[in-house]
Amino acid sequence: MNKIKISVLFLILLPAVFIGIKHLRSDKSVLMIDQKMMIQNLSIESKSGVSIKFEQKNGTWILNGKYKADEIYLGKLIEKLRKLKSAKAIASSGYERFGLSEDNRFHITAGDAKNEVSFYIGKNSSGNYFIMKEENGKIYLAENIKSNDLIISEDSARDKQIYKVKPSEVAKITVTKSKTEILLPEEKDGKIVYSLQGKNISSDNIEIIVNDIQDFRADKFIDIKPSGKSEASVKLFLKNGKEIGFEIFPKEKNNLYPVVSTESEYAFYISPHRAERIMNLDVLK
Repeated sequence: MNKIKISVLFLILLPAVFIGIKHLRSDKSVLMIDQKMMIQNLSIESKSGVSIKFEQKNGTWILNGKYKADEIYLGKLIEKLRKLKSAKAIASSGYERFGLSEDNRFHITAGDAKNEVSFYIGKNSSGNYFIMKEENGKIYLAENIKSNDLIISEDSARDKQIYKVKPSEVAKITVTKSKTEILLPEEKDGKIVYSLQGKNISSDNIEIIVNDIQDFRADKFIDIKPSGKSEASVKLFLKNGKEIGFEIFPKEKNNLYPVVSTESEYAFYISPHRAERIMNLDVLK
């Protein structure tokens, strides 16, 4: 009789066990982007002002249809999104409580021409992140996301490299402020070092400045080119006959120096430390 009771009890509990197992499986963490998915376009948008769209064209990543994207920055962003997981489902309504209202959420879309994934990310007042899947409207706890992962702007995603030349390509560099200083390269012990014409200065004191000039990057792009007279002019005369360079304009109220370069159609800022170091070659000891 006891064996019959146990068998009946087992048959009664068996469906509940299967339901429980199914529930546990449905709550396991799931990657939001399949590791095998090719990503040739990526967009992160929100009504709070973020509108970032990356698209690969002819092997080059383009930002918002017109700027060259910073591929190192983009690579790190894609890596973060590939690690993003949705954990257990916790709700299917009350989006405001989870930072998933239309005004607050981020809309993420990634994929290629054939396959695409799309979902929303929100953050509540306690700083926790949540995911809403577009296909079912359910809300899931997000895993593997940090508070600064979605702090993104168009400027931070742009390629800041203005130009880069090898030391072996340079014939001379001139820096003109009140007068013109000439930097001349010379090979010593298999390494190219620079001297400041007419001055007995250690090449170590010049190296940081020259490296910045040869591998020139913007700190921040600006929409309007500066007007008026520049404070300093820097020119690189290359061995192939090409001449490139940039003009540094007076410091603005934001404590940054506007710059215009022959190698960029957009003006940009550099920091006071960089600008003043370049302009003050004449005081090097």
